[in-house]
Amino acid sequence: MLHFTILSPNNFKCIQDIIEYQIIDYICYVQLAYIQYLTKKMALRNYIQELKKRNVFRVAITYGITAWLILQIAETVIPIIDAPIWILKLILILLLVGFPVAIIFAWAYEMSPTGIIRTESSKAKKSADSSVKKKHFTSNYIIGVLIILVIGQFLYNKYFDDSSDIISNNEDNIAIFENSIAVLPLINISGDESLDYFSDGVTNEIITELAKINTFILTAFSSSYQYKSKKDKPRTEIAQELNVKYLIQGSAKIYKDSVYLSIELINPISNQQIWNGRYNVLLDNSPKLQSTIAKNVARSLNIEISPEERKSLEKVNTVDGEAFKLFLQAKKEIVKLTKQGFNNGEKFLKEAIKLDPNYSQAHTLLAWNYTMGGVQWVHGNTISSFETKSFVAPLLNRAIELDPLSSDIYLVRGNYNMNIIGHLQDAKKDVEHALELNSWPRVPTNYCICTVVSLYVAIGEIEKAKEYVKLSRSVDPENIFIHFDEGLIYLVEGEIKKAQALFKKAVDVSDVPLFNFFYGWSFYHNDELDESIKILERAYHLDKEPIALTVAYLSNAHYKVGNQTESERYRLELKERHAQGEHHISLSLAMVELGRNNKEEALGYLEESILNRDSGSGYLINIDPIFKSLYNEPRFIEIRKKLQYYE
Repeated sequence: MLHFTILSPNNFKCIQDIIEYQIIDYICYVQLAYIQYLTKKMALRNYIQELKKRNVFRVAITYGITAWLILQIAETVIPIIDAPIWILKLILILLLVGFPVAIIFAWAYEMSPTGIIRTESSKAKKSADSSVKKKHFTSNYIIGVLIILVIGQFLYNKYFDDSSDIISNNEDNIAIFENSIAVLPLINISGDESLDYFSDGVTNEIITELAKINTFILTAFSSSYQYKSKKDKPRTEIAQELNVKYLIQGSAKIYKDSVYLSIELINPISNQQIWNGRYNVLLDNSPKLQSTIAKNVARSLNIEISPEERKSLEKVNTVDGEAFKLFLQAKKEIVKLTKQGFNNGEKFLKEAIKLDPNYSQAHTLLAWNYTMGGVQWVHGNTISSFETKSFVAPLLNRAIELDPLSSDIYLVRGNYNMNIIGHLQDAKKDVEHALELNSWPRVPTNYCICTVVSLYVAIGEIEKAKEYVKLSRSVDPENIFIHFDEGLIYLVEGEIKKAQALFKKAVDVSDVPLFNFFYGWSFYHNDELDESIKILERAYHLDKEPIALTVAYLSNAHYKVGNQTESERYRLELKERHAQGEHHISLSLAMVELGRNNKEEALGYLEESILNRDSGSGYLINIDPIFKSLYNEPRFIEIRKKLQYYE
């Protein structure tokens, strides 16, 4: 049953009163809420004013800037003293913990002329008025100085620090190995181009130290050096071309008695700086820096260094900074492959050894300098092999005594045995011992490339020679000696055009008589005689003392084209130099006689060459196709036995 309520006037009035009370109550609620809001707002304003009054904001800003500066200093100093990376993390944690402590201290206490006092004390209120102007001026001054330092650091990194290049954020995929690194040539910021030897040398030494850590896959210096003149090239493109994941770049400056290095490790794809270090040390401490950098790079990439690797990294080659500087100067001179370069290298290395008699690397490099300077294809008027032996043997013996596990020493001795002494099997033993030691874990040194390959070509083990060329190309494709050595392999195998292309690459990199001779020599053996003469004549005029091999092949090329006058002129030049007592001419005269098919005369000169130990005899006799006509001659077989060609 349905019920209906009828609204009477009294009932309606009652309902109206209820509604009015509700509205009034709501209005009161809104007013109360508004009053509470105003109260809170005033309280917040009062709280903010109180924070300002108690200098909490000022302390927070000062603490933040100071903490940032402390972290910057720690990040610079820790790598220099080779402290563990956890120290930097500890400093960061302490600074973070210290922040709330500083804020609480600022709220509760205040600096006054009478010392640190509680803020709420009457003493603080009285003293505050008398010191407020002085206090505010001092604190504002400190904050201003800190802000200027921060801005200055930012502007320096952005516009003045040569080690911080802008890297484009390119997300292109790069087929790379984990932990593959290229060390770009350090920028010389000394303002003197003649000091490039130091920035280049330190770059090379960093690579050498990194190579001691087997986890790294490194790009050799000769490959990364090409980017020295390409400073504006995007780093992503460089990484892609070198096929590496990381780049190390930076700058170097050498003063009279100190060294400055700024180094950073970056991921060019993500534009991330993984690690950076700035070093300002005395010159005597500079030989240790490269090892320190290598350890810091490994640490920043979370790579664990084995005890053997750490022992190798901790080995300091020299304790004398000046000797180290002279060593780097010598390296820069020797790679020029000129007589003047060898003379300068000898001078610098002798001074280095005088300063540090225990500098094994300097002994090894000086032995290499004498060996290369004593061979006949570098320049004319070279010293005799007997004289070269008197220089080289003591240096190598001393180097082995100082560092018996260095591969480089045995490679230099292998080259010396092959080219100066003319004993191929002794050279092979040295080379194989060096390969067994393998003290350069991944990067073949220059000694390795031009000794190992050349030896295996000379003794006819072409497949092994190819194997080491392939290894060399995988880590150091731009090395000039790889072009040269691979060119020799192709020449021996009869692929003359390929040999020509590689010798041309060597000439393009280093336009010296040595590479020009082999370039013209390859045209001769392809019967391109006019081109051969053109290139050989250029090689002839590059040096005041033309190498005997160039003169011999000029005589042979002119003979083949029918120009008897020119052919005889060059032949007589060699005979005159031989009569005057110049060393290493007999082998070249044997080549001239073979060019005329005078086998008996050629064999006579060859026997004289072996007796006098003409440089390169054991090497060239087995490489140059001109000697093939003698391979079955009994006298020639005896000559090769003396050269230890046979096992």
